[in-house]
Amino acid sequence: ATGVNRGHEGAPLVIGNMMYVHTAFPNNVYALDLNDNQKIVWSYFPKQDPSVQAVLCCDNVNRGLGFGDGKIFLQQNDGMLVALDAKTGKKVWDVKNTDPKVGATNTNAPQVIKDKVLTGCSGAEFGVRCFIAAYNLKDGSLAWKDRKSTRLNSSHSQQSRMPSSA
Repeated sequence: ATGVNRGHEGAPLVIGNMMYVHTAFPNNVYALDLNDNQKIVWSYFPKQDPSVQAVLCCDNVNRGLGFGDGKIFLQQNDGMLVALDAKTGKKVWDVKNTDPKVGATNTNAPQVIKDKVLTGCSGAEFGVRCFIAAYNLKDGSLAWKDRKSTRLNSSHSQQSRMPSSA
């Protein structure tokens, strides 16, 4: 048991002899040693404003962790994307990806592709226009952000790309 009585939707990550598990809000992360009776090697307990729970859709869930470059990536419900050292659990960097004050939250599992970690946003039920963003694994700097919309008509679809500052 994780000590959190909400939906647990994401699968654990197994990297070598370590298993990384996470919880629904407040998005705790645990590293367990599979060669030592699942001993907890480290844990991470993020500090989040509990009011973010009011704007989360579909329960206070988190859908998983990402891994790359020796880091565990956690997309917190409050919009913070966090990189944790996979061996120690120490925070390497974090970046604000969304703002719950405008209804934009996160429940997704970050995806690592080459030297980037991709994440997005939740909040369409509150009128939020979401996006996909890529951050550099090394330092968390924004590599790109894309908002695409597709409109279908009888002959073709049109796509529009907004600048990353939008």
